Amino acid sequence: MLHLQGKQQIFEKTAVGGGLRGTFNLNAGLALEGEVNFYPEINSSTIIVDSKAVTGLFGVKAGWRSKKMGFFGKVRPGLMHFEEKIDPRIVFITTPPVPQNPHFALDLGGVLELYPTRRVIVRFDLGDTIIRFRYRSFLIGDRSFTNHNLQFNVGIGFRFF
Repeated sequence: MLHLQGKQQIFEKTAVGGGLRGTFNLNAGLALEGEVNFYPEINSSTIIVDSKAVTGLFGVKAGWRSKKMGFFGKVRPGLMHFEEKIDPRIVFITTPPVPQNPHFALDLGGVLELYPTRRVIVRFDLGDTIIRFRYRSFLIGDRSFTNHNLQFNVGIGFRFF
């Protein structure tokens, strides 16, 4: 779940989706990880925009791990791509902004991992996904702004090694 905060109501959206994450543990407290998420439908608080999005993030996870649980911090830069469909009724009122893809994203936050068995991981992520939005509008021209967005993930993982 990613809640996109908006400076304007057109950008206030909540996205629910799924994805894949791969983690390579360098040692018990440090790992490299990459994640790709797909949000098939982002529900807007207005009728203006219907969109879907894809994010790709890669970075580090560092913290403490025991046999049954782990607490970590994460820093993962990446990109977010939006595909938006504009409601044709709005074109007669104003010219809506068009996204200039991709948008830079930075995921900062915390991770709680539970290890119920040697090979199974239950993971909870809570963080701030910072996105640098770039939009083009016929009336306003090019515009960009940075937003902080609440992000919450729950996942089940399987250890191969």
